[in-house]
Amino acid sequence: MLRAALLLSVLLTTAVSPVLGASGPAVWSSRVFRTVDGLPSSVVNAITQDADGLLWVATDAGLARFDGAQFTPWGRYGEPMLPAVDVEAVLGASDGTLWVGLARGLCRIVRTAVTCEDAFARAYITALIEDRDHAVWVGTTRGLARHAAGQWQEYGPDQGVPAPVSVSAVVAGEDGSVWVASTAGVLRRPPGAQRFTTVSTEAAPSVLPLEGARFLVAEPSIGVKLVDPEVPSASRVVSHVHAVKLAKGPEGTTWVGTIDQGLQVTSRSQGAGVDQLERRQAREGEGAGAGEDRRADADQRRVVDQLDRAGPAQRGQEQAGEVAVAGDPEAAAH
Repeated sequence: MLRAALLLSVLLTTAVSPVLGASGPAVWSSRVFRTVDGLPSSVVNAITQDADGLLWVATDAGLARFDGAQFTPWGRYGEPMLPAVDVEAVLGASDGTLWVGLARGLCRIVRTAVTCEDAFARAYITALIEDRDHAVWVGTTRGLARHAAGQWQEYGPDQGVPAPVSVSAVVAGEDGSVWVASTAGVLRRPPGAQRFTTVSTEAAPSVLPLEGARFLVAEPSIGVKLVDPEVPSASRVVSHVHAVKLAKGPEGTTWVGTIDQGLQVTSRSQGAGVDQLERRQAREGEGAGAGEDRRADADQRRVVDQLDRAGPAQRGQEQAGEVAVAGDPEAAAH
């Protein structure tokens, strides 16, 4: 239920977040989809887009595709059934394959043909990503594996991955690196390397690579932490929220999904802390002077208050069996 609450929180809060001054982001619109619209369940674990542009939604009651108008549950038209209904992860790979991670198994879908991997028959799949070289990485509650050129490779101590380990997220860096958030901490595989290096020993639910070896890590009890392995003294907490999910946004923004504080949209510049930078941008949008500064601070507090209040509202919508898809009205007009 936690993942569903997070997803609903992210999408719905995005739709209602106010604008920070004239130079702030555009107001977003949203549409709510319910189980009566064909969504198998209100518990949504993952979303991906395939090579044909279709959206696939993983829920705890099955897989569904969305063509822009309606949801169609997998199996409605006689497609082969998956070995489990609880879909935890889904990936639309560049070669057209749809990878489906289950609470008990891993399958590949090509058109309507389903092939399941015997080696993962009892595995609980937690993450699926494709890296820059088109290799597919699979995270499970028991470890990490990679599929490339038709071959599987399991990653363990010989490759720098502690065992046993439960993987919560795998992220492909723009530079070709691969990052893993796990119960053993944050692991990084540099571009071209064969081994992972442990860059943080604190258990982490999510990680977001920055430039070089620097990264942001979500630590629910602490917040969002900026870590620089090369300069440990520079590591610091940049946002004090109950963070569990991190995603890269446009124009240098970072989207932070929280347990009970809605969605935080943050920015950074020249190493400035996230919160401090947002307040400075608000002031610049309002103009100079002490009065303007106070009004900008009040606006910032109202934004944070609204995000904080979003949590209970999202939980109520989740119980009603709803999911929201948010979009930028300006982008939709083009």
